[in-house]
Amino acid sequence: LYRKGILDNPVTLRLSFLTLKALKPFRALKLHDPEMMVVAMNNRKILTGSSGKYSSAETLILVPHCLQNHECPIRLTFDPDSCKRCGRCPIGKLLDIKDRFGTHFAIASGGTSARMIVERIKPSLIVAVACPVDLSLGIMDVHPITAVGVLNEWRNGPCYDTWVDTEELEAVLELFLS
Repeated sequence: LYRKGILDNPVTLRLSFLTLKALKPFRALKLHDPEMMVVAMNNRKILTGSSGKYSSAETLILVPHCLQNHECPIRLTFDPDSCKRCGRCPIGKLLDIKDRFGTHFAIASGGTSARMIVERIKPSLIVAVACPVDLSLGIMDVHPITAVGVLNEWRNGPCYDTWVDTEELEAVLELFLS
């Protein structure tokens, strides 16, 4: 019902999430399947009728600090533009995308900092990159703001030198921005 837009509120999405979590042992779901299902359900709902609807000025690309290479001496959470774009992590490529599309860009160190960034920028569209748990909870937290989730890749385990498919993120921006 949420995906079809019949019950378009955060309670419906939360109930779907809790139902999936409760059914997890009975349905032989993997560890983060309920969270990934909530993100997929949300993304499918948003894709219907939202293309070309947003401007760059009201769009925020929000990424986690774990995308930054752990050996980098520069702390990017406070000033992402100080990135040297060396290519050892995806932040440089994400900044190139931000520059090309003219969107806002922020690196969050956790859920509280992500909420503070959203409150400060007040975007109409958030393209968020995160792990399944953070992404599903974040999408539910920011409702009614439109949030599209892009899952990060755990090449070295969770929360450590993670990666994101920048082409997927770019495709999302091309789809939603006017």
